[in-house]
Amino acid sequence: MDQWGGYLIRELGPGRQVFIDGRFDLYDYAGVLTDYGRIATAMPNTPRLLEKYSVRTCLVKRGDVLI
Repeated sequence: MDQWGGYLIRELGPGRQVFIDGRFDLYDYAGVLTDYGRIATAMPNTPRLLEKYSVRTCLVKRGDVLI
């Protein structure tokens, strides 16, 4: 998922909010990186975490565990 954030920012403009992108140091400092890891590995609390961050859409590769 992190590779899509930079793409979306570049294509849609910096005004578009993304959950995470390649700037992991910023997300780690804010405590988001741990939750991202839980979401990316489809932990049981993934739906709650997506709701917590108001994530409405996920771009994932075919065969990704989130599918």
